[in-house]
Amino acid sequence: LGVGTGTFLIPVLDALPFDEVAGFDATPKMLELFQLKLAKVSARKKKIHLVIGDMQQISMSIDLNNTLRQLTIPQKFDRIMSTLAFHHVPDTAKVLQGISEILKKDGKAVIVDGILSDTSGMNPSPEHAHNGFGISELEILAGEFFSKVTIRELNVTCHDAECSSQGTGLFLMELSNPK
Repeated sequence: LGVGTGTFLIPVLDALPFDEVAGFDATPKMLELFQLKLAKVSARKKKIHLVIGDMQQISMSIDLNNTLRQLTIPQKFDRIMSTLAFHHVPDTAKVLQGISEILKKDGKAVIVDGILSDTSGMNPSPEHAHNGFGISELEILAGEFFSKVTIRELNVTCHDAECSSQGTGLFLMELSNPK
């Protein structure tokens, strides 16, 4: 979800044994750039659906793509991944609900995004709906839609002198057993 130009997804596609993948983003231009990158890497051998959609309306977006663009995107998924996209979406609860609707009962979703703190490196921006997330609040919210929620802070080190992050700044949330 929120694949953008594929910066984080392409290495995953090359490393993991998935035969079919859906790349979901609200911006057609991002998906176009993603498709151009795919043409240059081994991931192109996989069946990849590019889904134009709103993360706050995941199921409806899939249905619209299947109908209007005549695609055959599955309705349920084994794995869902989102990296640094959640902070762009105003209604986190709708995204979590949407993930619970499309995740198979034995599936797993993995979300990586910024922690709300003074040292996270998340700079306020008009493009961001959130300037990071409180881990405990996010855990409670995710618990409304999933029976199993695990969140941990990632140990990330910034090696760039220009990096504004003074702490880890990122969390990894695993979701399973949709309610």
